[in-house]
Amino acid sequence: VTPNANAQFDLLTKFRMTDIYSNIYGNFFALVDWDIRPNGYIGPDMWLLNIRDVFPQVGAVSIDDSDYIIVRSWKPLSYFEGLKKHDGFKNVPEIIAKLKDRSGSKDTRDQDSMSQRESKDYPQATPAKGKGYFEVLSQFEGDRWVDYCTDAELEFRDMKNPHDNGELPVVCKYSIPLLDDFMGMGDFERGMPMQNMVNWVWNLYGK
Repeated sequence: VTPNANAQFDLLTKFRMTDIYSNIYGNFFALVDWDIRPNGYIGPDMWLLNIRDVFPQVGAVSIDDSDYIIVRSWKPLSYFEGLKKHDGFKNVPEIIAKLKDRSGSKDTRDQDSMSQRESKDYPQATPAKGKGYFEVLSQFEGDRWVDYCTDAELEFRDMKNPHDNGELPVVCKYSIPLLDDFMGMGDFERGMPMQNMVNWVWNLYGK
C-alpha cells in the first residue's frame, strides 16, 4: 500500500499533512476508498479533504456518532462528459446541457469558503460558459452514497455503499478531541487564552 497509495501526494506525506492540519484546525478529514490504477495496483488509498469542504452532521460530535457526512468537490464539465461511458449514473445528459450554459461556480464562492491566498492573491476572473469547476455535494451514509450537482440542481448517482460495511468512508484525525464540538481543539487554539493575556499586558503598558 505504501508505495501505491499516492493520490495527491505519497502516503507518508499525506500522514504528515494530516497531523499538521489537525494541529491547526483541531481535526482533519480524509476520504479512504478503494482504487484501481493503470499500473496494476488494486487497493486502498487516501484523499485529503479541504477542511472547508467537509460538512458534518448537525448535532454529531464525531464520525462514529454520525449517520452521514457531506463532502464538497469541484468538477469540470469534462468530468460529467466522462460519466456517459460508465453505468450507475443518471441525469448526466441533462446535467451537461445545463452546465454548458453556465460558468463554473468555484470562483463565485463567498470569502469564508476561500483560502487566504484565493481571496487575496489569486485573480478572480469569471470563466466562460461551460468552463471552470462546478460544485458537487456527496453525502456518504453507512449504506448509501449520493452525489448531487448543485449547479445543475440534479442528482447523478445514488448507489449502495460498495464496501457493504455500514461505515462512512471519511476518517478524521484529532489534535485535542472535545465532548461538545465535532472539530475538536487545535494546538494554536489552545494557546489563544495565553496569547490574549500577553496582548492585554502589552496594551496595558502601552497606555
